[in-house]
Amino acid sequence: MRSRVWHAAAACCTALAAAGQTACQAYRPIPLSAAPSAEAVRVELTAAGAERLAPAVGPGVAALEGRVAELTADSVRLVMAESLLGNGQSVEWRGERVTVSTRDVAAVRRRQRSPARTALAVLTVVGGAALAATQLGRDSGDGVTRGGTPTPR
Repeated sequence: MRSRVWHAAAACCTALAAAGQTACQAYRPIPLSAAPSAEAVRVELTAAGAERLAPAVGPGVAALEGRVAELTADSVRLVMAESLLGNGQSVEWRGERVTVSTRDVAAVRRRQRSPARTALAVLTVVGGAALAATQLGRDSGDGVTRGGTPTPR
């Protein structure tokens, strides 16, 4: 019984940690001129910008995610983490640098923690843990179903 409870608790802690790293993030719009150096941003491309950048980033790219390496009046240079395709798929990058002209930028978004998403993730994990604890309590492994009749051994 303790082993099962321990494994359930460990699984819940792992899920909570994963939720804290993923579901708790949101992208908020910011002006390109306010893009902070070395911070994670998503640069959404114009249709013309996607065509111009296709030789460097691949066809069908709608947005680029990465950290701002350099920002000038005419361009932003990103240390790439990921490119997002128009069809919803993504392509992982490994820190390559891509320069995007400001005329090719439709919008810039900064990744920030989202209190609402954090609360939802925590409530989901806590609810799952409560459900798991309830199920573990019903079948403790001693051959008796709690609240019912004994099961044959």
